[in-house]
Amino acid sequence: MLLSSKQSHLGFSIIELMVALVIGLFLLSGVLTVYLSNKQTYVSTQSLARVQENLRFSMDMLTKDARMAGYMPCRYQANLSNILTDNGNTWWQPFFDSGLVGFEGGVSTFPATIAADVEPGTDAIAIFKGGSFEASILVHDTAAEEIILKDTAPINELSKGEIAIICDSHQATLFQISDVDTSDFEIEYSDSAADISPGNCTAGLGSTGNVVCGDANSGETHFFGEGAQLVSYAPVIYYIAESDTPGVFALKRNHLVARDISGVETANMEAEELLQGVESMQIRYGVDTDASPDGIANQFFDANLVATSDWPNVVSIQVGILMASGDEIRTNIDTNTYNLAGELIAPSGPGLTHPQDQQMRYVVNSTVSLRNR
Repeated sequence: MLLSSKQSHLGFSIIELMVALVIGLFLLSGVLTVYLSNKQTYVSTQSLARVQENLRFSMDMLTKDARMAGYMPCRYQANLSNILTDNGNTWWQPFFDSGLVGFEGGVSTFPATIAADVEPGTDAIAIFKGGSFEASILVHDTAAEEIILKDTAPINELSKGEIAIICDSHQATLFQISDVDTSDFEIEYSDSAADISPGNCTAGLGSTGNVVCGDANSGETHFFGEGAQLVSYAPVIYYIAESDTPGVFALKRNHLVARDISGVETANMEAEELLQGVESMQIRYGVDTDASPDGIANQFFDANLVATSDWPNVVSIQVGILMASGDEIRTNIDTNTYNLAGELIAPSGPGLTHPQDQQMRYVVNSTVSLRNR
C-alpha cells in the first residue's frame, strides 16, 4: 500500500521531542552522578593511600635514626674525649653526653640552624650517632698524627673536614679529619690545620677519663692499637618547617656534611626536605627513673620537662605525626581532633590547632626503643 505524500513527511511532534530530551537528560544525569561518585571515591582512595605511604616512609626514616641514637662500634666506657674546637655553632657535638636531645615547640630554645624555620608549636629531635662508614684500624701513628685503615675499608667514602669517632675497648674520641690519602688508606687529624672547621683543639687522641677541649688532660696522647674501630659521625635533627612550596609545611632533616666555605672544609648541619604536607610532629621521652636502671621507661615527659642530667636515661620515645592530603577532597570541613603522642590538635581552641579546611588528615603514632644507650 502506498503512502500519500502528506503521510510520508510526518515526523516527531514537539511534545515527543521534549519527552525524549527529558528522558535523555535524566539518564545522562544518572551516568554523571555515578561517574562523579566513582571519581571522588578514586581521588579519596588515592589521596589516603599516598598519605599513608608517605607517613610510613617518614616514620620509618625517623625511627631508624632514633634506634641508632648513641651508636658507635665499641662498648661505652669512662675514657671518652671530644677534641673538636667549640666555635659556638657546634651544638651537635655532645655525642658522649647523650644519644639524643629534644626540643619542645613553643617552650624550648631551638638550635640556631633551625630556630628561624621551625613551625610554631611543633617539636624537634636531635639524634647523635655513628654513621654508615665503619673500618678497622691497622696502625695509629701518634707522632705523625695519622691513622692507617685496613685496605678493605671503603676509604673513598671519607673526605677532609668530616667528623669521625675512633674507639677501642678502653677509650673513644670524637675528632675532625684534616686530610685523607685514599691511595695509602691514611687519615690525618692535625690540630694545626687552618683549612678545616671547627678543627681539633689537640692532636692527642684518647683520654683518661671523660674530657673535652679545655680540660687539663685533653692534650694527652693515647694509642689506639690494631683492631680499633673508626666510624663516621652522623648526627641528624628532625623538625617541621615551611616547604619549598610556599604555604605548605614539610618534615625536614638536617644532616652533617663537610663543605668548602671560602677555602675551609667546614662541618655544617644542612637541611633536606623529606616530605611535604606534614603539619605537626609531637614527641615525648620515656625516662628510666629507677635508682638501678633496667632500661624500661617509668615516665614519659615533654622535652622541656626532661632534666639535662636525665637525657642519658631516655630509653624510648613516643612520636606522633599529622599529615594532610594537600587536596581538599572532603565533602565537609575537618572538625576532628587528633591525638599526637598525647598532644591534642583541634580545629580551634587555645591549644594547638589545624586549619579548618576540607583536606583529609591522617595520624601515625609510634613508640621507639633506643637500643644503643
